[in-house]
Amino acid sequence: MAGISDAWALINPNFTPVHLVKQSSLILELQLAAARDGKITARVGHVWKGTYGLRTVTLVLSARKFPDHAKTVARLAESTPGVTAVLFAGEFAADPGAGGAEPGPAAEGDGKQKALVHVAGTWVAFSRNAAGEWEMDTISETMATTWNGGSDMLLRAVEYILTDPDAELPVKEGVHWSGFRKFAKLDGIVHAAVPVDLAGDGQLALFIACEGGDRLFRYDAKTQQMADITRTVTLASSSRAAAWGDFNAHGRMDLLSWDGEGLTIHTQRADGSFRAGDRMLSGRLTSGCLGLACIDSGKAGHPAVVISTRTSPLLWTPNDPQHVTRIGGAFAGGHLGAPHECLIADLDGDAVPDILQPLEKGSLIYRGKTPGRFDDAMPCGISAGPGTAAAFLGDYDADGRLDVVGVASRGTTHLWSNRGRFAFVDTLAFAGELSYKGADGAIGGMTVDFNNDGRQDLFFCYAASSPRLYFNRGFRTFGLANGMDLETGNFLPQAAEGQQAACFADFTGTGAPAMILVLRNGEAWVFSIEAGEGSARCVRAALPSRGPYVGPLTVTGWRGNRCLGAWNVTAGTSEAFFGQTEAGPMTLKWRVPGKAPREKEIVVENKPVRFVITP
Repeated sequence: MAGISDAWALINPNFTPVHLVKQSSLILELQLAAARDGKITARVGHVWKGTYGLRTVTLVLSARKFPDHAKTVARLAESTPGVTAVLFAGEFAADPGAGGAEPGPAAEGDGKQKALVHVAGTWVAFSRNAAGEWEMDTISETMATTWNGGSDMLLRAVEYILTDPDAELPVKEGVHWSGFRKFAKLDGIVHAAVPVDLAGDGQLALFIACEGGDRLFRYDAKTQQMADITRTVTLASSSRAAAWGDFNAHGRMDLLSWDGEGLTIHTQRADGSFRAGDRMLSGRLTSGCLGLACIDSGKAGHPAVVISTRTSPLLWTPNDPQHVTRIGGAFAGGHLGAPHECLIADLDGDAVPDILQPLEKGSLIYRGKTPGRFDDAMPCGISAGPGTAAAFLGDYDADGRLDVVGVASRGTTHLWSNRGRFAFVDTLAFAGELSYKGADGAIGGMTVDFNNDGRQDLFFCYAASSPRLYFNRGFRTFGLANGMDLETGNFLPQAAEGQQAACFADFTGTGAPAMILVLRNGEAWVFSIEAGEGSARCVRAALPSRGPYVGPLTVTGWRGNRCLGAWNVTAGTSEAFFGQTEAGPMTLKWRVPGKAPREKEIVVENKPVRFVITP
């Protein structure tokens, strides 16, 4: 087991899937049948590379030196009949030009043809026998350093590599911190740190929800610091939960704050200052408030708010402040443990936002019928786990569907892959280094492309350890960003004591996202990422603060026929972010409920591009 752990702790830079595909003379997609008499007859589903005239492949499970390995492979095939596998045949050698190269994983010098088969997260090495069958040698632990993911994602990687001459699956994060500094000390419990576009001009401010008094910060280019503008804008809120939205159709973001007793709208005036309104719904939210989220109501200029509670979520429209509607009728999750803050997004691809309510032992989905109207709750396999829990969205396999990541302080992380029609499968075990490095105990996180390569990365914060960043190698497999680890790199050792809140966003406008940490002791720190020559290439896509549709809206990016993934966009608070390593065109696609699909081609040169979507 120690040997396996050592192997899995590495990503092999000298033999990536790109090397594997290029050095293979034959690549087959297989569907495995159950083993019979020590053999598996696999049906050939597709020939990805080379020529193969037969409809089946015979895999002999001999493994004379390692009989237990043969039994393991037989169990994999038997447990999921028809499971997809990928066969690579060829003479393999690590890239000699990369330095430190070793003999290839299947090149043993015995003159026999070699094959590597990937099935259910396991690599198996075979040799061709005299009968033309593939005879098993052993389970290859070291091949996990080449690809530690799902076979379905490996097939998509194969297609990408075969069709893109510049294909790359990164082996490390490729960026580093350029600096970090403390910019504030907060008193009281901090509940959230989120970016907000206050004026609708794309310059993101930082909002920190704090029981001792909320704070607003904006990056000052002259001092190159996060400047506290709370007093300047006369914001006087103390939030346990908060949401931003243009609640009076004046084109500027207003703050909706829950202070533990009632809701208050802090309206942003024309000069950027805020004025507190009357407290509303005092005594009405008897089941508490776990979270607030702005959502389109179907009436232009009148956004609604989803209120997450300990029972069914509520729908509230600020322009009719006394009217509260329970979503989905009677609460159907009483047997599923503690509920948590809802996620709102189009999860089934019909352009209408849905509500996902995570609970400790399961979840409920309220399907959106039209903006502001929902079906009754239906069960969903996603579970939040015990303790402090949270969930967030991303598209880690870049298929255009939003996946869900769940974290829990007393449980493990889950990566729920969206298979369509509200079907989600936990794929953490096939997610590379994420599956075994720091997968337990997170209290929050978010999706961010911190290295601007167009692949959605992951960021996690913890109550009692340092935050962690994982770079996406592509196709839902991740590597730990070791070079950006705050503790081992001695950047901020006190971060190991835990964080209260954190976020990532492009606060400087350079296209390079910055990391915000609020530590357990109340200190707020900002970490900047080196942006090369001063700016990083990317496309930021946003909904206007004042517009006919406030979201959420699914926006996908495309480079030719290759999808770069989907982002969940809400006016003023969340944008789509598509990094680009090289200049060139990309296409944005979206569809507003009840309208035809739209798209826009954008040419990225040597600076960030911000595009405001007009539905």
